[in-house]
Amino acid sequence: AVSGLAGEDAVRVAHTRFVCDPARPAFVGKGPAGDFRMEFMLRPGETPEEMEKPETIAKLVAPFVDPARLEIRRAVVYRFGNAVADRWQVGRVLLLGDAAHQMPPFMGQGLVSGLRDVANVCWKLALVVTRGVDPGLLASYEQERRPHVRAMAEISVKMGHVFLAQSPTLARARDLLFRALDRVPRARKFIRGFEFKPGPSVEAGLIFGGRRRRGSAAGGYFPQPRVLTPAGFRARLDELLGPGFAVVGLDCDPRALVGEAAVWAALGARFVRILSKQTSLRMTDECVYDAIDESGALQAWFDRHGAALAVVRPDRFVYGAASVGEAAALGRALAADLRVGEGEVGEVGGSVRVGERLPSPAFR
Repeated sequence: AVSGLAGEDAVRVAHTRFVCDPARPAFVGKGPAGDFRMEFMLRPGETPEEMEKPETIAKLVAPFVDPARLEIRRAVVYRFGNAVADRWQVGRVLLLGDAAHQMPPFMGQGLVSGLRDVANVCWKLALVVTRGVDPGLLASYEQERRPHVRAMAEISVKMGHVFLAQSPTLARARDLLFRALDRVPRARKFIRGFEFKPGPSVEAGLIFGGRRRRGSAAGGYFPQPRVLTPAGFRARLDELLGPGFAVVGLDCDPRALVGEAAVWAALGARFVRILSKQTSLRMTDECVYDAIDESGALQAWFDRHGAALAVVRPDRFVYGAASVGEAAALGRALAADLRVGEGEVGEVGGSVRVGERLPSPAFR
């Protein structure tokens, strides 16, 4: 791998690309502020000492960037990793990102997977440390993330076999196949849109019922269209939902349906009413917000799931969705899953406490 800085006039390729040359497969990537990165597959018998010589590097990079105008910051030989740690949590220690899993770069999901880990575990840590939620919640981190990481690693390995074909015959067959598929609109959309990439979802963990059912809203992402806010401007729904749990109702006051007021108060949840039509647009009070679904995307989502209300986790996965008559069950189930309400509710260190806190000095 060769990393460095190069001006636009020194670069000889227009876009980031995989170079599927069976003689030497390579990756060429352009980053911000002149960053340039190239990776080259080693051939049998080539050594790190030979490949890291300046003259060898200059020959390798010449098709993609002027070697005389490339300021090399790093040049090193390394192997791709594909491994998942046996355990991601031992007591108060949690592994995230490359410490928990490594995968080949062919889907560009190594860093992204680490960010998904962070998005999953940080709000759970916050609930345990500042809200006194049972620490057992942290076990759901690995439970929820491991299956997606494994699926992403597997597809990355498969894509590596496609990109790194070194047999000229196999490479020609691959190229002919992809050129043919590119002429078929639906196949072209499937490939160029990376629709084969495993979608993020929670198949088992902190969702209503504990395990996702086929077609269920629980465990999937909640849509994030633009909405018309009480202040009269348009913003992503995500901005209105706030940083914690959100209870979202379609053309109804979610507080009146979901019950368990003490639970939601203890969790610092926000209530949002989505209006399918422009009626009485206003902020009803400091805890209930109105917004107009101008695009119709939210109404379509609720209609598809036969629901009037959804409980959305801080990471924007859906805990559960329900009709008017079944909405109260969501509040009771979440309280049971988090063991909220089993202990005294009080103020601890300026934040609401529910149940038993971790003994000091936890997570300092």
